[in-house]
Amino acid sequence: MMLNKLFSSSIRADVLSLLLNSPGERFYVREIAKLLRKNPSGVKRELDNLERMEIVKSERVANLKYFQANTKSPLYPELRNLMTIIIDDAGTGDLLYGAVIGAYRDSTNEFTYEVIDVKYFTANFFSRKAYLTQASKIVSKLLSVMEPEPDEEIRIRHKLD
Repeated sequence: MMLNKLFSSSIRADVLSLLLNSPGERFYVREIAKLLRKNPSGVKRELDNLERMEIVKSERVANLKYFQANTKSPLYPELRNLMTIIIDDAGTGDLLYGAVIGAYRDSTNEFTYEVIDVKYFTANFFSRKAYLTQASKIVSKLLSVMEPEPDEEIRIRHKLD
């Protein structure tokens, strides 16, 4: 079955999430590996697998090979629609109050949010990346509030489409 092939590894799932949620953007292997904090060779292997399935496409520019979601793939709309809870930092926030992270369920229009306190963006906390720990805690709390079904997919968005 195609879905078993698609979600057979955590690296592949992370790569799919990044590319499907950034359909107009293209990334090179090391860039994806850095964003996902994964081994570049594992990322490359999964990109090659996804390219063979025609879910991603590549383009060579100079000495770099760029990958992006293949929006012409017949699976593209279905893969995008699999994910129903959206967790998004929305690019919202300021230096006075902090950063907003929200969760939204399209099917019911439920929305909830939390704020990463501005103190986590000050030099001492920021250099230790404490804001990431806070973001993880907030996402866990938001998911707890949303109570997703066991088979309900979750979409993580790094920025607005």
